[in-house]
Amino acid sequence: MAPSINWSCIAASADGSQLVIAGLGKIHISTDWGLTWNPASAPTENWTSITISPDGQWILAGTIPSGQDIGRVYFSMDAGRSWQRIATPFTYSAPAAISGDRSKLYIVLGFLSGSQLYSLERPGLTWNPAAVSPRAWQKIACSADGTTMLVEDIVNGYLYTSTDSGATWVSNAVPKLWWQGLACSADGRILVAASADGPLLKSTNSGATWDFTGAPSNNWSCIAISSDATRIIAADRNASIYASTDSGLTWTQTSSPLLNWYAMACSADGARVAAIGGPWPISAIYLSQDFGTNWQPAPLPSTNWASVAMSSDGRVLVAAAGTQMTTYKYGPLCVSTNYGVTWTAPDVMATNWQGVACSADGTKLFAVAFGTWEGSLFMTSEDSGATWNAAPGPSAYAKCVVASADGTRLAILTTCGDYGDIHLWQSQPCMRSALDQDCLALSWPSTLWPYALEQSSDLSAGQWISVQAPPTCSNGWFQINLPTTNSKSFYRLRSLP
Repeated sequence: MAPSINWSCIAASADGSQLVIAGLGKIHISTDWGLTWNPASAPTENWTSITISPDGQWILAGTIPSGQDIGRVYFSMDAGRSWQRIATPFTYSAPAAISGDRSKLYIVLGFLSGSQLYSLERPGLTWNPAAVSPRAWQKIACSADGTTMLVEDIVNGYLYTSTDSGATWVSNAVPKLWWQGLACSADGRILVAASADGPLLKSTNSGATWDFTGAPSNNWSCIAISSDATRIIAADRNASIYASTDSGLTWTQTSSPLLNWYAMACSADGARVAAIGGPWPISAIYLSQDFGTNWQPAPLPSTNWASVAMSSDGRVLVAAAGTQMTTYKYGPLCVSTNYGVTWTAPDVMATNWQGVACSADGTKLFAVAFGTWEGSLFMTSEDSGATWNAAPGPSAYAKCVVASADGTRLAILTTCGDYGDIHLWQSQPCMRSALDQDCLALSWPSTLWPYALEQSSDLSAGQWISVQAPPTCSNGWFQINLPTTNSKSFYRLRSLP
């Protein structure tokens, strides 16, 4: 029998053999239809909800908020043997269900005054902090493959670059200024940085050296560049938008309205531009199809728009709004798939959105909200915004997000107080296998992520052990040769925190 505790919730696998029960104290698990019970390794909490997958391998449990303590969600992928906490972005979070194929978790997120059901994809997703000390990171740009990144420290006035996907960072030899706009060419070779103190600089060697462009000395607030950096468009705060068609040598003032410009994005050829501007704190999104010659407002309500991104051809746009400072209402997330002619608001909770990103083909969209110090709301779409799913975000307040052209590498800037971190993620590499006589050769692309090769002889048991033999790396691929045996074995790559 289960011990006498103030139980509040119970769940069972599809065949009823595995039971989980929770309440005030420890989660208890039975694997023999309730005949015997053992405490799980999950922490001692005031558990209020619990659910289990049909095969009993995944368990999702949650607590309810109390006072200053926000609700917490814990997740196990191995029938309760080990647990990890899922950072949630709202003051209320409660597990709801696990899909039958174990592809998604369903969690209610929101506030006690109102909440919404979210499907959580990639529950084992791990964000890795970049190898650079916390700073007042404000904006970030990256190359098409995500290997070159440019980021600004707004408090100290420095620029930092990485040319190895965030493994190492260097501070650039640039004047100590209030840097506001950053951009990176597709190949990562050309970087552009705009300052509110006047200069607009360009580097043609991934940040090793910088030169002044021919731009006038303005109060620059944001910039965007074509994939080859021949076209550069930059906004003068509280004034006009300027454009260059010769990599920054000469500049022309466009016919844009005279507004306070906050953010912008452009297509790969630079012809289509989207810019956010308005009298603070209310803004609108303006669109141009001819590199700034003509502008028109997008058919969207005026609110506190925070970020905009677009596909390489300009067909898909995604825009996010933060909290409206005059009414304190949360902002929407909106998507267009026809060059900004019409827009739709997906069925996601209005919140304090901070940043959006888009893959080159427009199929993968990403959005981050400010959240809480416990975690940020990170939303993904793989069908151009038709449907959205939540995924675990970094455990801090999110400020902005950038993505590689194929959407397999992401970076999110976070803050907690004055300083924050750069959080990096990339999709798990696909593993290849080849049988050569009495040897099984496994290989996967080399990445900066720490992956462990694990082996299992019985998938139904959910037990995996690490392969101790170290892989070798050659020509950008990890490879390991394993002797074949008469028994069956399964292999997987597991991302390490």
